Amino acid sequence: MLTKHVLFSGLLLFVSSFLNSISAQTIIGIDIPGLHNNDGQGIYDVMIRDATGRDVLIMPPARAVNAYDSCTDCCISPANKNPDFYEYGDGHIVSIPMFTAQIFIFSKPGDAAINDVALLKGKKVGARKGMPYGNHVESSGARFMKVDQLTKNIKKLERGSLDYMVAYTPDIYDAFYSAGKDPFPHTKTSPVASHEDSLLCKDTPENQALIKKLNDAI
Repeated sequence: MLTKHVLFSGLLLFVSSFLNSISAQTIIGIDIPGLHNNDGQGIYDVMIRDATGRDVLIMPPARAVNAYDSCTDCCISPANKNPDFYEYGDGHIVSIPMFTAQIFIFSKPGDAAINDVALLKGKKVGARKGMPYGNHVESSGARFMKVDQLTKNIKKLERGSLDYMVAYTPDIYDAFYSAGKDPFPHTKTSPVASHEDSLLCKDTPENQALIKKLNDAI
């Protein structure tokens, strides 16, 4: 019992130390292939670095959000203040959108494409852990089956373990390409939601200046 207590205490200390290491003006990037990459060469990584001179610290979605919520003076990308997706109000500032990502419903190969969220009710729907899909999608009554990698949902949908999959473009297209497959059926001109991909920061004078640099470059 003592050993378990010591291990648990050590874990708490590690997590606390990690969160405290998110220093002033750290820019946290949500791991999204093609947009925020671990090698620092994602589209948003390059845009932010070129505009501000700062590197982006990449984390999985849920960890990135927790780190941002716990810091006092940091930023996160991509995010925004749209109440359909987030509860960030006063005390947070956002940049001009770097891009507007779109969310689509993907059907099994050979099935018809749909864009009616009501059809997801009671269905097994693949999604990515930690990613926001907006109240419109998340309140659909779907049975969300969440994984850490988009390619896993592609495989599950293809073999019939899922009824549908919800995913953002352009990153889902990158996942299909990596899997060597053409995108599954979806209504290409009718997304079920749109997300402005901005840099979100705690509202401080330093971060106001940081966002101005990015806005001037966009």
